[in-house]
Amino acid sequence: MYPKKINRTLHIGRQIQKDNSIKSLIIDKLIQDYGKKNQLNINLINTYVEDFFTFYKASEGTVRALKEEIQEAILRSENEKQLMIQKLHQRISRKQKEEQLKILTNPKCLVTLPDKNDEQNNFYKMQNKTDNNSKIQLINTLPNDLLEERRKSIYQVDGSVDEWAAIIKYDTLQFKKELEEQKKLMYFNQQKIKEELDRQVAEKEQRKYKEKQEDKEYQAKNQQQLMEFERQQELIKENKKQQLLQEKFIRDQQVQIDKRKKKEQNLNTRLQEEEMLTKIKEQLKIEDQQQKRKRLEQEDKFQKILKQNENLRKKAQDEITYSQENAKLLQEQQLIQDQFENDRKDKYQKDQEDQEQKINQLMNNYSQFVVKNKKDHYFQDDYWTKKNSEHNTFFDFKNKTNKKEQQMQISYDLQQQILEKKRRYTQEVNEKKILFEQQLQEQKALKKQDEERRNNIRQMYILNQEELKKQMVKGYLSQSPKKKTSPSERMVGYELLQNKKLLKKIANDNSIGISIKKQEISIPF
Repeated sequence: MYPKKINRTLHIGRQIQKDNSIKSLIIDKLIQDYGKKNQLNINLINTYVEDFFTFYKASEGTVRALKEEIQEAILRSENEKQLMIQKLHQRISRKQKEEQLKILTNPKCLVTLPDKNDEQNNFYKMQNKTDNNSKIQLINTLPNDLLEERRKSIYQVDGSVDEWAAIIKYDTLQFKKELEEQKKLMYFNQQKIKEELDRQVAEKEQRKYKEKQEDKEYQAKNQQQLMEFERQQELIKENKKQQLLQEKFIRDQQVQIDKRKKKEQNLNTRLQEEEMLTKIKEQLKIEDQQQKRKRLEQEDKFQKILKQNENLRKKAQDEITYSQENAKLLQEQQLIQDQFENDRKDKYQKDQEDQEQKINQLMNNYSQFVVKNKKDHYFQDDYWTKKNSEHNTFFDFKNKTNKKEQQMQISYDLQQQILEKKRRYTQEVNEKKILFEQQLQEQKALKKQDEERRNNIRQMYILNQEELKKQMVKGYLSQSPKKKTSPSERMVGYELLQNKKLLKKIANDNSIGISIKKQEISIPF
């Protein structure tokens, strides 16, 4: 006969071999029924069975519950199957690490309580009263808490289903709830991302619409300013024309008066002519000086604008080197501006020469007319007609100069519009980049929150796993090979006590549909 401890060790080894054989038979049967030459289903079945034998004992009820759970898992999608396999592997890995840690930290934990076989043998000895010394020795070996608390309250399944099947079903439901919560969270995140994308699209459309309206308003404003400028020019021209007509009317009256009073007003007429000549010279001189000063100011302003445009053009070329069309447009515009500047200078020089020539011609004509008028006053009508024609020629020249200035202003406005569009494009690219970085940060935050939630759920299940861990270890040690329990293999006293908290939680949860009642039991010596 082997010593008692060796006999118990051999019994545990035989029990482990028996469990391995049962596990192989269960795996072969389930693969034959549900594998269907699908490697993913085979991996799922192997993982489920490995997890089952890690946490539970093999009995008729627990194997039946395992089969039902695998039937439901086979019907799920491939993504859900892979997720379930991953989670089951994590559970098994954590269980193995906990067992190793427990053995390293407390190697005597397996012998803290007396095994069930010894308790039953000692109990039979106490009933038969055959060995008083054995009875005293047994009482001395029991822990104090077992001597003081002989009656304990437990939770036991009321029906044909055993406690192991109830625990498996409860864990299965909790696992399904976790999967549903993950699906809901995934759907919520997808909806949130969709809403964010819709908001961004709406903002982009609104921004485009706003820019389009601003362009329309800008063009309308420019058109209105141009029309206002033309209206003012027409008004000035009309005023000048009215002024000339008024002057002509006055001169005509004066001529009539001179005709009636030749003799009396010869001296006055000569003085008036000389005074008028002086006035015209001064007026022409003042107008010429003002025109020169204004042209110099405009030329200076235009040079500044050209210089600014050149700087802006250089800056735009550096910023948008990728756009060949814009570079070509700027080059053509520069050529147009250079050509326009050369034409303007040539035209200005030519106009100056023409103006001086006209003024000299006007003075010569006027001198000749004065000399001639002294001889004959009857030619005064022709003089004033010619004078009006020369005045009209002078104002036509001024109008042409104003139109050139207007064309220069339009060219400047077009260049400013091109630069503004380039600036808006650069700003939009920068805003898109900032928005993309914000989306990445939000996705990272959501991923971190999801990971924290999963860790909290795993931590909650660790408590149940610790209880099952203790019960499974003690279940192997406490089961006697000679005195087996009933075929249903319900939990015995210490197993019910070890799983009291978990069974109480299952009793308070009506979702699994298993009736669990609270009872009191006596624990024998």
